[in-house]
Amino acid sequence: DGTTWVSEYFIQDQFYFLEDKFALLAGARYAVIENFNTNKLTNVKTNTKGEAPNPRLGAVWLPNDWFSMFVNVSDLLTPQNGANPDGTTFDPVAAKLGELGARADLLNRRLTLTGSFYDLRNTNVLNTDPDRPGYRIQTGEERTRGMEFDVVGRPTPQWQVIGSTNISNAIVSQDTGANRGNRRANSPSHTYSLWNRYQIEQGPLKGLSGGIGIVHLSGRFGDVGNTYYIPEYTRFDLALSYRKKTWDVSLNVQNLAD
Repeated sequence: DGTTWVSEYFIQDQFYFLEDKFALLAGARYAVIENFNTNKLTNVKTNTKGEAPNPRLGAVWLPNDWFSMFVNVSDLLTPQNGANPDGTTFDPVAAKLGELGARADLLNRRLTLTGSFYDLRNTNVLNTDPDRPGYRIQTGEERTRGMEFDVVGRPTPQWQVIGSTNISNAIVSQDTGANRGNRRANSPSHTYSLWNRYQIEQGPLKGLSGGIGIVHLSGRFGDVGNTYYIPEYTRFDLALSYRKKTWDVSLNVQNLAD
């Protein structure tokens, strides 16, 4: 049994230059993460606490009213659960993200295209302790580099189309054992999705909307040792919703075709 508490304190501001065509964003966030765990079999309690500053820097350049380029760098902490047999706990995972991309708004903003390159590094990843069987140490690093492409379109005011593609190379970049250079567990190299949503805005069915989507994931390894492989698959999803002034109800079905 466990509980996680996260406290964050942040300040952020944005500055504009060159007749508002160039914007700089700077932020500072301080995160405190605490984990409280109890082993119900042994009644052993373990507490974990990690804290660190998480800076965020970004810039946007708008040479005209339909095209922009952006870059951002940010840090993030993620809590880790569990403990070693002697009760020692683990620090949060520290993630560092860098991204460079561009966005275009076309056809009177009825079509938006976005593309970006990114580099994500997770440090403090748990690894097997080579000197103590059954123990783990935080010396690992996982690195993900890739590209993302997104398209959002409105062929009509009621019909919305959203598509995305993610192509990535996710590997174990540091490890105490033989896993260095392996693919990250459960990380497909290619992901594609397409979603259609239609909303009725007039008549007795006003407020009713429906959507159908398709998601395709490439094959991926199921563990960090890359000992077994999960084949690629394609999934169809369905969504229905109805909104009436101050309330709404929705039904979502995943893997429609099994």
